[in-house]
Amino acid sequence: MVGVTNVNSRDLLTQIGAEIRNAREIAIFSHIRPDGDTLGSLFGLAQALINAGKSVQLICSDPLPKDGWFSNSGSDLPARVRTAPERFDLSICVDISSIERAGNYFIENAGVTPDIVIDHHYSNPGFGKLNYIDAEAASNCEILTEIMPLIGLTIDPVGANFLLSGILTDTQGFSTSNVSAKTLRLAADLVDLGGGLYRLFSDVIKAHSLEANGIWEIGLRNAVVDLPLIWTVIRQSEREKTKYADSDDANVINRLVSSNGVKVAIVFMESADGKRTKVSLRGKPGYNVAAVAESFGGGGHLAAAGADIGMALNETVEAVVAAARAMIAEASR
Repeated sequence: MVGVTNVNSRDLLTQIGAEIRNAREIAIFSHIRPDGDTLGSLFGLAQALINAGKSVQLICSDPLPKDGWFSNSGSDLPARVRTAPERFDLSICVDISSIERAGNYFIENAGVTPDIVIDHHYSNPGFGKLNYIDAEAASNCEILTEIMPLIGLTIDPVGANFLLSGILTDTQGFSTSNVSAKTLRLAADLVDLGGGLYRLFSDVIKAHSLEANGIWEIGLRNAVVDLPLIWTVIRQSEREKTKYADSDDANVINRLVSSNGVKVAIVFMESADGKRTKVSLRGKPGYNVAAVAESFGGGGHLAAAGADIGMALNETVEAVVAAARAMIAEASR
């Protein structure tokens, strides 16, 4: 396998560009439980490929967020997302940290290796044939904004809005610790290309459903403070009462980690059958939450990671909190 981490490889980009030029049917895969960065990558790359004359399939195993801004994007691409591909010449995985998060197609076809992986996760092992992995990028859409012109793809105003939305969501409006001057320059390029910064801030960063307020109330009410650590649990019975439609935590995790004195925050969400627990972790600089997630079969970034753990809620809380405390103690030495 060929890969790159934190290096701008001209040879690798040449290979990726050649693979795209030679393909007619391209399937782009986003990760399970999609967020703004994987969807911005999915739609932004698809828009450029379609403009280049390619036939494109957009694949996501899980439903799109019902409160997604893309319903107002002026594009039909969100409506074209399907759960499984038909025949394709080339597969591209975007913002996917491991093959397990690529969705049902690669689970059901265990011998198939993705042709191209474009990602920014610290924990990505390079699971494709060609892997462009830049763990220093603040978002996957940042990577695509930089490399698409280098591989012969043009970003139009529709694509610029999709890519800018991904940067905004993954950086929480340019507020995460991994935002660099390069991030801001590339975002400015997208604004020049037609990205509507004010509208995206209104529709993506600030907007939320009334039902999300119920998730926030649960998360804050159940919070346990053990500074510099804070964690909370969202039980399935509590979630159902809110009628919140999506499977995420409605951004509770970022509210917790921004609290004064907190260095590491964790949200535990119980599965519908009570047999699994989804764990989201955030850390301030110097605290490697990806290491905690990886110890439970998950992964992510140094400062933002997660895992889907095959244990009941209480058992998971006990194990993960213990691992987080150990990581914090090690980081504090």
